[in-house]
Amino acid sequence: MNELITKAATLLEALPYILRFHGATFVVKYGGSFMDSPDPALRQGVARDIVFLRAIGIHPVVVHGGGKAITRAMEKSGVKAQFIQGQRVTDEATAQVVDQVLSREINPEVVRTINELGGRARGFAGTDILRCRRLALAGAGGEAIDIGYVGEVVSVNTEPLAQCLREGITPVISPTALGEDGRVHNCNADVAAAQVAIALKARRLVFMSDVPGLMRDPKDPATVITHLEVSEVPALKKDGVVDKGMIPKVDSAVAALGGCDILVNNVGGMVPGTLDSLTQEQWKESIDRNLMSYIHTTKFAIPHLKKSKAGRVLNISGISGTMLFPGALSTTLSNAAIIGFNKLMANDLAPFNILVNNLCPGIVDVEGWGPRAERMATARGKT
Repeated sequence: MNELITKAATLLEALPYILRFHGATFVVKYGGSFMDSPDPALRQGVARDIVFLRAIGIHPVVVHGGGKAITRAMEKSGVKAQFIQGQRVTDEATAQVVDQVLSREINPEVVRTINELGGRARGFAGTDILRCRRLALAGAGGEAIDIGYVGEVVSVNTEPLAQCLREGITPVISPTALGEDGRVHNCNADVAAAQVAIALKARRLVFMSDVPGLMRDPKDPATVITHLEVSEVPALKKDGVVDKGMIPKVDSAVAALGGCDILVNNVGGMVPGTLDSLTQEQWKESIDRNLMSYIHTTKFAIPHLKKSKAGRVLNISGISGTMLFPGALSTTLSNAAIIGFNKLMANDLAPFNILVNNLCPGIVDVEGWGPRAERMATARGKT
């Protein structure tokens, strides 16, 4: 009875999150001791959670690892595993072992476990979904390090995955990819999961591992870092806190956060004055705020939007760009410039499937508008 009460309390606590994320896509990187434990209950625990997510209306996509199984298979073949910067060195023979273990053994097992627990899963060899380029690592002195057939995922074929999600099926993907040479490449599962999450525009990217998380002292679980700013990552790498297997996890999380699908610009403020009354400083203040802020943010977002091969830009400017507003010369000029800027951007970005719109709201009767309206009416000879 106590167990049932505990489960009910957990569900009630989770209810706001269930409602918030209903219909959302979660990408889950499944690995660590969860996959290697001899305890069936532990191995099935994550699969049961995947089934639960789908049952409450969340769409999980699984990218699984299998590094320990690969290492065991290599040891049986008399080959010692070697890692550089958290990446497995992969020659042609190792690539064949990787493909066999990940796509032909582990992937079907994960799919079977989910299905046996009442879910609906479909397996995909990463080579059917992911394309990559040869990963280039740099040594301490900047020299290139060749680690063989190790790929960096550059594109994801999302249609088979989207079709599964539409049908209520959970895709399960192995972390292999086809390289530019048509050969199978081993890809870090954390990196692959991040690229899948970016391509699917997932709401959450979850890394499952056999450690509590990123710890300042790897030997002390009490030092786990529960929240991390992107700006802190370089220093943590330099100090060795982000090291070995944590490097691809942290880098992948940062990459997933770096995406951009929609940009909305809505900033501005009137700087009243006429041509003969506005000072140079007032002109600069008005144009920097009302025009250049739009240009700078759009310029920053464009590389991310192009990378997504889709996106939206909505620039909201005042109605003064389309009609006469006496006494607001600099603001009117900036708003008119934004309209022209949007037309040019719409033309330039259309080939990248990026839509650019301009919204010019009308006058809103807010506190302080009355006296301004009276001044404008007087300037026009009206009451």
